[in-house]
Amino acid sequence: MGENSVENTIINVLKSHNISDNMESAARTDKYVSAAGNVFLIESKIDIIKILKILNSQIKDMYFYQYAGLSEYFNPRYCTLKKYSYVLDGDYDIEKFMVMLRKFEGTHDFRNFSRKDYRNTVRTIKT
Repeated sequence: MGENSVENTIINVLKSHNISDNMESAARTDKYVSAAGNVFLIESKIDIIKILKILNSQIKDMYFYQYAGLSEYFNPRYCTLKKYSYVLDGDYDIEKFMVMLRKFEGTHDFRNFSRKDYRNTVRTIKT
């Protein structure tokens, strides 16, 4: 987690208001990549509406707008489905792009692009 990361910014705001720092996010983003729609879990006894108000008042370039109460522990990092949206800036032939993108559809093993550890590197991509 980088010093200026979105995750670090959220954790620092939560800590500054004595809210639990036990937070887990669904995904991290690379530099210059938006995390719109990212999901994270906060374990706290403080009312979630209060937490949303604190985050929205303290962090200017982000907006926190939805929440869900959970009856049992859920780790967003290991959810069963993640959806990524990409915005292309420029003049592109969208049909050619979609043809190329469809080549990634299906189930593939990404072990050559992953850290060598215990994690399953097989993923299914849908377009």
